[in-house]
Amino acid sequence: MATARFLPRMRIAAGVAFAAVAGLATGTHSFATPASARAEESSRLLAVSFVFRHGARTPVYTTMPGLEMVTWPECHTGRAPNFSYDIPSEPALELDGKPVRPCAVQPHHLSDVSRPPPEAPDEIMEQWSTMLNGARAGQLTDLGCAQAYRLGTELRKFYGAHFLGDRFDPACMTLVSTSTPRCVQSAQFVLAGLFDSVVTVPIGLAEQAEETLYPNGKLSERLGHILQVGRQSWQSSPPPHALQTRAAIREKVSDEAFSASGMDKLNFVRLRDVLVALKAHGLPLLPGLDEELLARVDALATEQIVHMMQGGRGKAGAAEPGGEYEAHRHSMGIFMGQVLDQMEACAAGESAGRLQLFSAHDTTVLPLLMILGVFEPPNQHWPDFASSLAFELHDCSPAGAKADGQGRSEQFGIIVRYNLEDITARIPGCPAHAPCSLAAFRQAICHSLPGADGDTAADKQDPTRPVLLGTKGMGNGGGGTQF
Repeated sequence: MATARFLPRMRIAAGVAFAAVAGLATGTHSFATPASARAEESSRLLAVSFVFRHGARTPVYTTMPGLEMVTWPECHTGRAPNFSYDIPSEPALELDGKPVRPCAVQPHHLSDVSRPPPEAPDEIMEQWSTMLNGARAGQLTDLGCAQAYRLGTELRKFYGAHFLGDRFDPACMTLVSTSTPRCVQSAQFVLAGLFDSVVTVPIGLAEQAEETLYPNGKLSERLGHILQVGRQSWQSSPPPHALQTRAAIREKVSDEAFSASGMDKLNFVRLRDVLVALKAHGLPLLPGLDEELLARVDALATEQIVHMMQGGRGKAGAAEPGGEYEAHRHSMGIFMGQVLDQMEACAAGESAGRLQLFSAHDTTVLPLLMILGVFEPPNQHWPDFASSLAFELHDCSPAGAKADGQGRSEQFGIIVRYNLEDITARIPGCPAHAPCSLAAFRQAICHSLPGADGDTAADKQDPTRPVLLGTKGMGNGGGGTQF
């Protein structure tokens, strides 16, 4: 592989290490009760597809004046000219006096193991070449590694009794990541939290042109068009509160900072990226900007992404029923369809249950929440660093009962967890106090699945390719959006 990836060495105070930083505040995730002690223990857990965002990182947008003076905590990776999968000889992380080593991984091509692992996309390599006072743009930090490690320890509590032994077993668990270094590195620390014994774990990486773990304009020209229309619509007809916030920012920052922040084009996503990265690491915000403006920028960036994903139409402005979901059918709906197909196959006895981990981005988790119908006010918040979505398949049947031949019996149900908290009841069409049947779950997300409009069937993966082991994903013009 032409590009390598290098992991940082770091030392962290206990309280800071476990700060699962939200878009606005530094607090810890509130994890739910492990699976072994849940109310659903009368059912039998068969399989889990677990998608998580990488840990905290440096900004990916680096042109804001003042960023060149910021020192990012213990971000020694910036000294490496290339990426490397090699594990440092000394512990890369220390928590409460305990050394923690990232798990070694062996990358492989997702669809053809005979081919070399894909390289990181060009835009990611361009980020890596950008220096931020000793760090790299978009680079996982000590805090991000600690968040990923903590997520791994929580996963062990939740699912260890069902799928995990003392060491990694490929028959019980698989791992897929985007080829972005911060995602691969986050996966390494999640694995370190999962297993006491560090072993080498295979990790599947997809070519960018085939990536389904984020909305990917290189995968679907139609998706690129939808997102471009949404972007233009946001700029040409912005909501009044967006203009008011831009005017407030204009009064507080220099002309150079105003342009570099993206405010000349109402790009709140760009400014949010910088401010949240600073806030997450306990660093001062840039001159002229304060917490109140950060809150407004955060909310508007979220609104902007939703606007783009709906092609600027929104539910009220869609040209046809379900038209606001068109972008999903060309992007994360593909992945969501694979998850559901895999669960139906498992319920029908056609595939073995296992824990499947997917290391990805906020622009993975956010569209999935939209597809589920749970990304609505007052729950319309940008996914935190190390946020996660779990899709659990449960056998709720009495002992000895059999499902129908399609694996969609009411005996099988899905529980969805956001940051390990059960959100199934919030999904339209799912019951309040029980797993959602496979049929009800498919109906709940049907508008977002490929083929729902009769035009996106071609976006489905080659049926000969292993289900869920190929991942295509938010396009930014001709490329993909990754944060």
